[in-house]
Amino acid sequence: MAIRANVVLDEEIWSALQKIPRGARSRAVNAALADWLRRSQRARALAEMDEIRARDRGARRSAEALLRQDRRSH
Repeated sequence: MAIRANVVLDEEIWSALQKIPRGARSRAVNAALADWLRRSQRARALAEMDEIRARDRGARRSAEALLRQDRRSH
């Protein structure tokens, strides 16, 4: 279900959006916002893991390095 929302855009962003066909504007904004939300959630998760790692003296690598190692092992 789609939700209609009002947002305030900078003039520069609005000018760029006007170059996108009307039917595609919502999809473009939705895709950009979804990407931003995913990156923000990942950044928060990595910060939390780094905080946990800082409390645990046994871990010597960053949360990012540990996550990459775990992904390669599967």
